[in-house]
Amino acid sequence: MEQRDMGDAGLLEAVLFAAGDPLGRDALAHVMDCPSDAIEPIVEKLRQELLARGSGLTVHRVAGGYQLAGGLSRRRAPEPGDGAAPVCADA
Repeated sequence: MEQRDMGDAGLLEAVLFAAGDPLGRDALAHVMDCPSDAIEPIVEKLRQELLARGSGLTVHRVAGGYQLAGGLSRRRAPEPGDGAAPVCADA
């Protein structure tokens, strides 16, 4: 099986996804085997990657740490006539 290099941002995404709860900078640095001052630039890179690929996730700063969570969509809400079926139909 071919192994793909996911890079620092990909590793951060995987760690935060698996953790579920917020992780502090020192804990992330330990798991990712990098200096703690390298975490913030990696977080920002991940935020940009998630935004660029239109992900519904983003990295939030929570309780002194970081957590992967649902982000606010920048896409517009569907308009009537966009082809979506109605949720309720009059009987």
